[in-house]
Amino acid sequence: GPREDKSSVSIDHLVTIARYLADESIPLPKPSANTFARDENNSLETNARSPKTPTMSRKEDSEELELWWPLLLGLSQSVGDIRPNIRIKGLVTLLAVINQHFFPSPSKKQSGVLGDIETLQLIFKGILTPALEHAETNAAINSSNISLPDGFIRFMTRGTPAPEVSKKGGRKNRIEGSDVAKGNNWIDTTFDHLMDGSISLALKSIEIYRDDILIEEVLAMFNTCLVSDSATLVIRGMKRLHHFVTSDLALEVVTENTWATVSHMLRRCLSVRGLPFDYNMKIDVSEEEKEQIIREFLQEEKILPTRRYIGSNAAMIIGTILSDKQVIQRMGKRWYLFLLSGLGAGIKVWDRAAEIFDLHPPVPTSTDDATPPQYAENALYARKWTVRLLLSQLPAGGIVSLSQTRTILKDEFENLVSVYLRKEDISISDGASPGLVLEMEHMGKMICDLLDAISGMEDSDFSELSSLTTTLSACIQINNRTIRTSVHGLLQKILQGSFVGKNVEKAGM
Repeated sequence: GPREDKSSVSIDHLVTIARYLADESIPLPKPSANTFARDENNSLETNARSPKTPTMSRKEDSEELELWWPLLLGLSQSVGDIRPNIRIKGLVTLLAVINQHFFPSPSKKQSGVLGDIETLQLIFKGILTPALEHAETNAAINSSNISLPDGFIRFMTRGTPAPEVSKKGGRKNRIEGSDVAKGNNWIDTTFDHLMDGSISLALKSIEIYRDDILIEEVLAMFNTCLVSDSATLVIRGMKRLHHFVTSDLALEVVTENTWATVSHMLRRCLSVRGLPFDYNMKIDVSEEEKEQIIREFLQEEKILPTRRYIGSNAAMIIGTILSDKQVIQRMGKRWYLFLLSGLGAGIKVWDRAAEIFDLHPPVPTSTDDATPPQYAENALYARKWTVRLLLSQLPAGGIVSLSQTRTILKDEFENLVSVYLRKEDISISDGASPGLVLEMEHMGKMICDLLDAISGMEDSDFSELSSLTTTLSACIQINNRTIRTSVHGLLQKILQGSFVGKNVEKAGM
């Protein structure tokens, strides 16, 4: 329409002004001393940092940047326009202006304030990162189109009613696919372009200045996504962060600090709002405090149920990272174990959340739309990843030694058996629903896979797993005959290994 045409022409005029400001043959006007004082009263610009900062060493540089700042802010605000064509044009123009005028030209190694890396930092902090606020305001529009990872099994909730789902029945219908309708909203049309452009600026700065300081600003943009209330923005941010650290950056240039930041951000995505990450009912708190924790958790779930989509996507991304040998070698054992143990901690808090939901089930919806997954479904999906990763370290030969993964293996195996026994008791006392039967079948297979892998280890390694004896003995109570048979054989092997080890030790004395 005509209003869209006017907006497009306005963006073109901003480009013309940018050329005018960049033309060294034209003397620049002196900005008013109150320019940014007025801007502070503008609610649309309260989050845009003033370019006046101690890092600016020359007064004339600061004055020059003050002339550019309203232009950059105007383009940044156009990125949030409700009309897709305008916001895309605004973003493309913004990135082009930064690329053209805020890096040294080929003919000059330095061009004043506009060729300074500190100025680029200001642009990230005051222009590019605040642009992500548009994702927050538009995230609710496509909250129904949030995807779950491939292979996610729904045994308690409804998936997306899509034509591609077969009507013949069978378990394949329970497995969530990644085919999700794309909308015309901000996140679908603009988010990736903004992040791609910002990352391109950071990579260009590394090449020109031999300084990776803008990587911190890119990570700050990702952190803005990951702490959002919007599940849509968190998930898109996580996926783009994964691509950034494993593909956009050369693995050999990813520093220890970057791995630390990325690992902490991803692990935080495994947490549950309202429940401490290491929460367990055995902690020394009063009954009143426990009830308060549960009330706050249920209130969070009522307000933001779509956040339950985050956990499984975080587990998928962490599992994918920890399955890549090249990535593991570069990130180091410390952050490998940090993320792997984080998966285990996430599973425990999801199990606890699932128990609370069993006692306080959410009100079912009356529509046929897809519902957010339950925490029990997230826990099952994450367990599949955790078991797969542990199996890759058994027998010896994995990137991380058995002694280093022993605690994680012990904790996960004990937790898996404990939850299986609890669900088995429920199936006996209350009857087994089809969903519970399917869940227990998958959990039983994971127990058997771990038992088989442990049985295949060298006898010399069994001393590392002697602490599992108590948990293995508890497995004898399981009604599943396959599990009991595997446990019986493994216990005999462990006891024989301990007996042989003691005899060898005595012989050497």
